Amino acid sequence: MIMPDLDYSLYLKRIRTYYDEVTPLYLKYMGKTYQAGLITTNSDAAAYRATTLYFASRAGIRPGQHVLDAGCGAGGPSIDIAQGIEEVIIDAITLSAVQARMAHGFVEQAGLAARIRVHVGDFHHLPFAAETFDVVFFFEAVGYSHDLTGLFAEVYRALRPGGGLYIKGIFSKEPPLSEPEQQDLDEFNRIYVHHTPLMSATEEAISAAGFERVEACNLTEMLSTTAFRQAMVEVKYGFPTLTELGRYHRGKLPVPRGDAPVYRFGEIKARKPDLNRPAMG
Repeated sequence: MIMPDLDYSLYLKRIRTYYDEVTPLYLKYMGKTYQAGLITTNSDAAAYRATTLYFASRAGIRPGQHVLDAGCGAGGPSIDIAQGIEEVIIDAITLSAVQARMAHGFVEQAGLAARIRVHVGDFHHLPFAAETFDVVFFFEAVGYSHDLTGLFAEVYRALRPGGGLYIKGIFSKEPPLSEPEQQDLDEFNRIYVHHTPLMSATEEAISAAGFERVEACNLTEMLSTTAFRQAMVEVKYGFPTLTELGRYHRGKLPVPRGDAPVYRFGEIKARKPDLNRPAMG
């Protein structure tokens, strides 16, 4: 669904305001990478880096490539990728000036200013020339799109022939939804200023943009949300208490009222056709 211009402008403002306000709290309780779905490791700190590098490998990011981190947050994933994959050049974009400022600082501290450039902007309207990137990736960011068709047409423009699109995202359960499930989804979207898409609709928009080899899979069973929930609620004196991050969200964390959570983790991979590639066979 494409929002009218006025609604779109208001939605972008809500996203900016949310992340301008809440980013310091995410940094305090989760660090530079605040993805909700993590691979399980021996420590939370290791889980963030391991998760980023695992999905970077799933995205097909290789040494020396030029990649776009679309919806980069405070820069944690970009930093981990630049540290873990030699000579990768990363452009990272976020709507939030606060996130961008913090990401700039973290990039400088890591000594990666020559390889990571952070931009403030809307990933529906990328400030880059056509055929700039080898890979464009979204780590839990595609749910902030108001126009999937327009978004993937823009990503297609920015990718080089043969370049890859990669999404690790949060998706809605496919319809029909029961009334309690719809209430769960509406509450989730309200709390996180999200626009949670269907995986099927996302695949269709990617195909409509001209991508080929579109592949999708469910990641829910392999990812844990324990660290994310612990960032919201801590135990003091034997009782659960909301953290500052939890209080910011008014303690209204989505509690599924249906048979199962209506939101789940998924992966979508696709490739821009390379018309110069020799035909197989």
